[in-house]
Amino acid sequence: MHASLLERLDADDLSVPQVSAHKESPSQAQPGVHPTAVLPDDTYYLLYRSHAARGTHLQQVLALLEHAQVHNLQAGITGLLCYCDGLFVQLLEGSTAAVQELYAKIECDPRHQGVTILRTGLAAHRCFAQRSMAFTEASPLEYYWLIHQFHTHPSPPATPQQLIRNPWLLALLTAFL
Repeated sequence: MHASLLERLDADDLSVPQVSAHKESPSQAQPGVHPTAVLPDDTYYLLYRSHAARGTHLQQVLALLEHAQVHNLQAGITGLLCYCDGLFVQLLEGSTAAVQELYAKIECDPRHQGVTILRTGLAAHRCFAQRSMAFTEASPLEYYWLIHQFHTHPSPPATPQQLIRNPWLLALLTAFL
């Protein structure tokens, strides 16, 4: 079951959506954009990092992802979950209330430890509007470089792509840095 889910995720993840940078003011829906891509008054994002509880395996993460995708679809939440050897970076996008409610649950979830917010704010567009929760695995180098960028750079680095080859992570960097 998980192998087929992973194959499906890998196949789906080959088509990275076009990404718009997060802005401070919302905009109107555009023709051809999925209806959840733009929320006129309340597109909120929250980017956090955490690490999995000891003994968590990729199969458990994929099972959690499958559950999250169903919940997120119902709650109007989109985003990206990045996993690297027990470490997570996750972007949640949706209404302020829905995102904050989900994040409060994540903070209390014993499967997550060291939950730390990296960024929050309002966005004109969702980065991952076509996915209830996109998923990617990162190499340790990509993960640590990504985290370093969010901790140390209030403005874009000169060459954000130099260490990141993963298209989902490039989309995340493009949107925030």
